[in-house]
Amino acid sequence: DLLPFTLRLPQAILEASSFTDLETIANLGLEAIVESALYKCVLKPLKEAINSCLHEIHSKDGSLQQLKENQLVILATTTTDLGVTTSVPEVPMMEKILQKFTSMHKAYSPEKKISILLKTCKLIYDSMALGNPGKPYGADDFLPVLMYVLARSNLTEMLLNVEYMMELMDPALQLGEGSYYLTTTYGALEHIKSYDKITVTRQLSVEVQDSIHRWERRRTLNKARASRSSVQDFICVSYLEPEQQARTLASRADTQAQALCAQCAEKFAVARPQVHRLFVLVDGRCFQLADDALPHRIKGYLLRSEPKRDFHFVYRPLDGGGGGGNPPCLVVREPNFL
Repeated sequence: DLLPFTLRLPQAILEASSFTDLETIANLGLEAIVESALYKCVLKPLKEAINSCLHEIHSKDGSLQQLKENQLVILATTTTDLGVTTSVPEVPMMEKILQKFTSMHKAYSPEKKISILLKTCKLIYDSMALGNPGKPYGADDFLPVLMYVLARSNLTEMLLNVEYMMELMDPALQLGEGSYYLTTTYGALEHIKSYDKITVTRQLSVEVQDSIHRWERRRTLNKARASRSSVQDFICVSYLEPEQQARTLASRADTQAQALCAQCAEKFAVARPQVHRLFVLVDGRCFQLADDALPHRIKGYLLRSEPKRDFHFVYRPLDGGGGGGNPPCLVVREPNFL
């Protein structure tokens, strides 16, 4: 009888004397119920203590103070200066979004929090589309609007929620849409925290991408259920020249250059995608990525290299857009081409 078993489950878990006992319970085909009960038995009592520790950590490192100071700056900044090019949530929708954030903060299950965050981000996307129904919007359009929304919320609670989710979520969830919006929210908070130091807010900065990359590696280490090749990652690609019409693209870490080129062709609306390729410029030197090269692998290698290198991914015609006068670039496949 499932219901009596479910009611007894929290007590059964508390009384389990070994991992074998827990495994026996899980093997009954009730993994989801077991997980929910574990959250209730373990995380619910610890939630306030965890938040208290996180609050203390970020008070000491200055993060909360930086967020509060820059929140006032962003509230006084026009949407145009913030980089917003779409509609933003109106007052009734903003109230609904803030209610979602409150519910998210009250939840103790990281999966529940992520589910609420996902629904909230979809409300924001719906608001963005009001001015131009049917037009697709990407990460570059969403990030400034998300910053606009977050600046009108409780940033202290949001920082604690994001870190709580990132550290306690099941790594298998990194395969999903919720993880994409979680890392984007993390990126938006980082941009708010350093708002006075950056000039472009429509793309995740290299520092934020590096931080997300390191988090993904740490959280997926030795996790068989969450293959590293399946995790969504970000890569910033410019069109024709470095930092020109830059777009932030989300794709799997095992995405090949040829597939990323197809994304770029659609994103930049090029007329002749067959003559365009993906290049990486490293400290002024140009390299063409082979069709089967892995851009995320190359990006990770460059981010970890010492000394730090200045690099940009650029999508452009094979002739460099200069009518064929440029010498061909070396075609590379592996990341250790320098």
